[in-house]
Amino acid sequence: MIDTDWQYILLMRHGRTRANEVVVEETNSHFYSVSGSDQEIELDSKGELQTTWIGMLLALLFPASLRPITRICASKFRRVAQSTERVTAELGYVPAVSTDDRLSKRSYGELWNVSYKGLEELYPGEHELFIALGPLLYRPPGGENYYDLFDRTDSFYITELLEALSDNILVLTHLVVMLALMRHLDGLTDEEVVRMYNEMALPNGCVRIYRRRRNTRGPWEFYAQFAPPID
Repeated sequence: MIDTDWQYILLMRHGRTRANEVVVEETNSHFYSVSGSDQEIELDSKGELQTTWIGMLLALLFPASLRPITRICASKFRRVAQSTERVTAELGYVPAVSTDDRLSKRSYGELWNVSYKGLEELYPGEHELFIALGPLLYRPPGGENYYDLFDRTDSFYITELLEALSDNILVLTHLVVMLALMRHLDGLTDEEVVRMYNEMALPNGCVRIYRRRRNTRGPWEFYAQFAPPID
């Protein structure tokens, strides 16, 4: 049972997309088999089921009559917007929803759809730079490195999570953003963020819940983690 003396932060990864599947499959191609733009990729049928299941769970854990989720902060990506819609449809009440560019997935710029083989064979200069700098420092053309991501997620954590005194907030976003915020919430190192991202350590639809005493600025503590039984 959720104790009303506590304030809660929830980090949620969006539901599954076809792109989530193709990036973990072995490929001999220079490009992954997704088209369009990263921002417009949509949930697949399993992603829809995952987010509906999580919405039903959150309706039980955070009912309107006891300790509702008062705010949802989400990235502007289509798959996140769809996940937000499906979660809120199950809650039975409507939290305030806002979008925030600081919650966007790390940008790979011109290389967003390029496989590692494609990087090595089509962009040998970029591949050499990636090897020289390492995964944390390497910035793709027109994209971000991990420290660019950390700068904006740090800003979000400070202004939206650390300073929030009473709201229960659901942050609906991408795996890499969750891991970046977990540097503050769980003490992950930068290297652990890279490793856990490469391992896809948190499944689609996963929710991690943290809490602290209401009306304090004390540290957040881990409370629970749930993942939909749909993969």
